[in-house]
Amino acid sequence: NIDPIKKNTQLPDFLPKWAKQVIKLLKKNGEMKHQDILLNLKGLPDSYNHISKIFRTSKAKNYFKENITNNNSYYSLKR
Repeated sequence: NIDPIKKNTQLPDFLPKWAKQVIKLLKKNGEMKHQDILLNLKGLPDSYNHISKIFRTSKAKNYFKENITNNNSYYSLKR
């Protein structure tokens, strides 16, 4: 089990590069608006126009569901 809140926790290898960047942003900033997350990811391909497309594999989707919460387009890490 990985605690996504701890700063020294290594993120799972199965997460795509951009998913890891999203988690790092949420660790740093706490709750963030969906659009702000996308704007902060420098070099993000245009095809990733929604956070759900970043967590695209089945393992990554499960990680997203278990560790990230969505509150009216504001995302944060679950405690």
